[in-house]
Amino acid sequence: GKRAVFVSTSNTSWPWNIVFRQTRGAVNALREIFGYSGIKCVANVQRGGTHFGKRELTPRDRHKCLKATRKLLK
Repeated sequence: GKRAVFVSTSNTSWPWNIVFRQTRGAVNALREIFGYSGIKCVANVQRGGTHFGKRELTPRDRHKCLKATRKLLK
């Protein structure tokens, strides 16, 4: 099967994006839909609070993206 990395962003600020399942719910739904097609999620990157001026990637987010890319290319 094929492999994928899911990237999910939300305007809802942290921790409310987790409480109200803004990003996690979307990732779980995508994982289920793509699972029927034989596509496996190897990593996901979730970012909340993008509406309030946090539109740039932090060093931690960049590290997560690089780590997800390495998993995808294995």
